[in-house]
Amino acid sequence: MKNQAGFTLVEFAVTLVIIGVLTVICMPIYKGFIEKVRLSEAKVLTGSILSAQRVYYARYGEYYDVPSWVDYDETLTIDSRSNRYFIKAKTTYSARYPGAIEAGAYSQSQNIVVYQFWPANSGLNVNLPRWLICAADTDAVIAEEW
Repeated sequence: MKNQAGFTLVEFAVTLVIIGVLTVICMPIYKGFIEKVRLSEAKVLTGSILSAQRVYYARYGEYYDVPSWVDYDETLTIDSRSNRYFIKAKTTYSARYPGAIEAGAYSQSQNIVVYQFWPANSGLNVNLPRWLICAADTDAVIAEEW
């Protein structure tokens, strides 16, 4: 009896089918994890803006306005230059929700903006979404989280 090394064609085909099925199952899960990582980066950036705004408000009695997209702001020490997806940020009084401050994180590669809102005055009872994801070019709402 001859000892043969290696795979037969049938074994190789079965292995390829198994790998294909696993790929089809795992790719949506992987893409979901990547999307969560992207949004987490935006949430961290807008959260750091919120913290910096609170410190600035405690010192000066007003919020600091950064109305255009920047990658670094010395006053609030906002630095998004090391981020992978969300490379620019801004913070200003919200035009969408009067009585609120908004922090935005902009992703050029994803063409989206993630906003976080909070009341400008702690005494105001304003109904605000926690997060708002918009298309960067049209400002159309893609998703929101309350």
